[in-house]
Amino acid sequence: MLINDMTSFDMKTIGMCVLFSLTSVTTAVEWPFGTYTLLKPKSGCPRDWRESWRLQDTEDSRTANSITPGYHLEGTFGRTMKVYFCTKDPSTGMNEDLWPAGNYCIFQHGLSCPEEFLPGTVHWDDEDSHNKNSYGGVLPTGSYGRNTDINYCCRDDGSYTKAILLPTSQPFYLLKFSSPCQLVKGMYVTEETVHFDDEDSNNKNSASGKHPMGTGKVPDQNFMNCYYSPLEVSLVDIDMQYWPAGSYTLVKPRTGCPPGWYEGWTTQDTEDLYNNNYVSYGHHFAGTFDDSDLTFYYCTKPTGLSDSGESWPRGNYCILKASGPQCPSGFNEGSVYWDDEDAGNANSRGGTLPFGSFNDDTRINYCCRDDGYYSNVIQLPTSHPFYLLRYTSYCQRVNGMHVREEIVHFDDEDYGNTNSVSGFYPLGADLEERHLMYCYYWRL
Repeated sequence: MLINDMTSFDMKTIGMCVLFSLTSVTTAVEWPFGTYTLLKPKSGCPRDWRESWRLQDTEDSRTANSITPGYHLEGTFGRTMKVYFCTKDPSTGMNEDLWPAGNYCIFQHGLSCPEEFLPGTVHWDDEDSHNKNSYGGVLPTGSYGRNTDINYCCRDDGSYTKAILLPTSQPFYLLKFSSPCQLVKGMYVTEETVHFDDEDSNNKNSASGKHPMGTGKVPDQNFMNCYYSPLEVSLVDIDMQYWPAGSYTLVKPRTGCPPGWYEGWTTQDTEDLYNNNYVSYGHHFAGTFDDSDLTFYYCTKPTGLSDSGESWPRGNYCILKASGPQCPSGFNEGSVYWDDEDAGNANSRGGTLPFGSFNDDTRINYCCRDDGYYSNVIQLPTSHPFYLLRYTSYCQRVNGMHVREEIVHFDDEDYGNTNSVSGFYPLGADLEERHLMYCYYWRL
């Protein structure tokens, strides 16, 4: 296949060079110096690390423990929460390098945190009645009786967007501190949340010092774990230039639309009273998001423009349907209907929009597919950032691109709300208030 006047041999050579570059930088990296603890993924602990577990007896009455579907964390999560850990023995490994600057947390093991981390503690008020807490193995520093205290080490001396070097040979976990998940060179990252339904009666949950996001003096501790898995890079099509055949719409990022695509915008007037619209911190949408209105911009590909001639690849994701008779080949169609603000509605629109209805309320049609696994890397253009939407899994992986989930929460009309969905639609669209999970891609 010819790309930018290169032969397929040249492209493969470039792919091999890129792969060699990635592996030569990342696979030689060892775990930083010292002793510390990480959560154990289902794939296991690093070699020669010491393992342990903690079972917490959470609230017995109407227990509401939860964990992100499709999680990779080793443990059992039901009426009780059993979590497994991996602890690095200070005598293992030859690396004398320190942990890199960034924004993340790990678990403390020993008398102090590794250099440049700040310490903190989280206290769980576990079940008072017939408490069944138990533990085994080498645990992170803390207290493991009828209640639970665990010490953490956190840092925010670097931007989460600056990828850091850590081992890439197998999956691992870090924890969110004060930003989205820290990027790690050569690794995909997905967020997995663990919600503890702690003691209801006279709850004494607390935290001190520096501790992970979602924890503190709250009724239920809520951990936002960052799961890292090795990045796969194909030997071909490293720099794919052309979008799949047909016409369709994507949400516009701040960096703009692909050249020659049509642009449009919509403003949705959401609930005026006690509005709680929300968009992920550090998002990359081209739009405005405030306490009463949400403005999105769109990019629509004209049929035949910059076409690869190929269909969209198999996977698990959604796009927006453009005006036309049907979705691109391989997708299933559905729609999402928003009941926008009733009083003094100020909805507006302009330009080329996805297929739908844009009046006092909003309906948008989507094209979704789940004919491939999200972890199987697909080929799409890598020259500019873009958005897809989650369907029934995590964000679809794309060759040569980082991916980050960015959420938009719509506070829709409170009175007599008539939100609805039909057919096939993005994950979160069927919640009482729309909660769409976008996947933002940018080049490695």
